[in-house]
Amino acid sequence: MTTDSNFSVQPWKGSQIDWRTHGLHVFTPGELEAIDAGLQRYKAGPPMDFPQMQKADLPLEGLAGVLAKGSQNIQRGTGFMMFRGLDVTRYSRDELALIFFAIGLHLGVPMIQSHQGEYLGHVMNLSDLEKSPRGYHTGGHMGMHTDSCDVVGLMCMHSAVSGGESRIANAPAIFGEIERTRPDLAEVLRRGMYFRRMEQDAEYGHGPVLSPQRIPLYVRQDGQFSCYFLGGYIQRAVKAGDTVLSAQEQEALDLVNRLTESPEFYLDMQFTNGDMQFLNNRAVLHGRTHYEDGKEIMERRHLVRMWLKMPSWQPMPAAQVFHSAEDREAWGRRRTPLMDMPSRYLAEKARQLQALAA
Repeated sequence: MTTDSNFSVQPWKGSQIDWRTHGLHVFTPGELEAIDAGLQRYKAGPPMDFPQMQKADLPLEGLAGVLAKGSQNIQRGTGFMMFRGLDVTRYSRDELALIFFAIGLHLGVPMIQSHQGEYLGHVMNLSDLEKSPRGYHTGGHMGMHTDSCDVVGLMCMHSAVSGGESRIANAPAIFGEIERTRPDLAEVLRRGMYFRRMEQDAEYGHGPVLSPQRIPLYVRQDGQFSCYFLGGYIQRAVKAGDTVLSAQEQEALDLVNRLTESPEFYLDMQFTNGDMQFLNNRAVLHGRTHYEDGKEIMERRHLVRMWLKMPSWQPMPAAQVFHSAEDREAWGRRRTPLMDMPSRYLAEKARQLQALAA
């Protein structure tokens, strides 16, 4: 298979573009019929776990052109795409998850996300149930970052009472600004920093908890731009005593955070129920705005997350690979079939919440 570069995602500033013009597709009635036909074809057969599903099991006949254009925009355009128009009143959350997974299958290759073995991560506030929740299981504002994949997808199952917009920023524009104004700090960011991942990801995976060497926060090489910015992993290494940030390193991190949270650079995308957002994870940082949430599990802001590998892209620079294919293979052995289907996942969380209240 030939590979291609995704470097041609052009720099943009959020204050200068309208995401509805540069990265929104509203499904037509014919496309919605094709999506429903694919879902019904899948449901006519026996249930399958996500790792076993193939494109032919969830066909999207008639959407090839739409998805090809979307993929092109993710790789070579603005680096983001939102698909909108599903009538969520027609489908259960499990059916919505299957539609989302089908879209992912037709764009790339879904990946396991953590030691739990999940293909769909549930993004909702579970801080009242978990002692040390991961970032996507906390509420409110979330800082800008990237994930450990080529493309990250999010589908809105249930929007917040208020707030909770997806905030994104263009990494080439931000690091280009740093190169122009503070080349000394750009060099610090290219040299990189030590990352410390979640202990259980290392324990049940195939690699160390601390990165063996510094991980560059961005790379330009062989016509490729690749950002890998996980401030939480850097701070975990500091808090664990693995490393100490120099004054210049802290200044560099502060500058990245300041630019990503600047209205000049970021743009906010409003999620409505059924929306599916896909981001070029090497060129687009993402976070979210503060939000007000419901109390009961089914009333809380609920997104499902998918990580995709894009086989036609150039591989991520080796220096930026922290979660390996061997990790994911080991994590997959801990998987329970259909464990991440929304009905099962939410029922278990509701049971836990009820037990705490008893």
